[in-house]
Amino acid sequence: MGALKIVGGIFSLVGGVLVLLVPLAILLNIPLFDPTMLAMTYGGIHAVVPLATYINIILAALAIVGGILGMAKKRAGGALSLVAAIVWMLGMILITFVGISLIMLTPYSALLVWTGIGLWLFTIESIVVLLGGIFILAGGSD
Repeated sequence: MGALKIVGGIFSLVGGVLVLLVPLAILLNIPLFDPTMLAMTYGGIHAVVPLATYINIILAALAIVGGILGMAKKRAGGALSLVAAIVWMLGMILITFVGISLIMLTPYSALLVWTGIGLWLFTIESIVVLLGGIFILAGGSD
């Protein structure tokens, strides 16, 4: 069952890195994405509420650390990954159903910026990190 923790760690790590690319591209002006697509997707949010960018950096760091701990076969990595994924998912649900006043909880998505394809309520990265956290926790005891 140790292999499941490693697979979950890889999922969490990949999801966290993909989310981390967007705020870094916004803050450091790194040309990873098409500037027009990045500005249309997240530029306005960062200009109005820069807290959204910093929240996503913290959550991406949680997912990355969770992925590294998961690959080291530690269950704590699963908990960190689950916290990050649940905050991203709850943020999107709250924005959708409560209103735009919670825009600071917007989950960033590199795949949405690159491909323009997104899911209605969740980002693909948040689902990958959630699966990674579940795999880490389901992978047996330390």
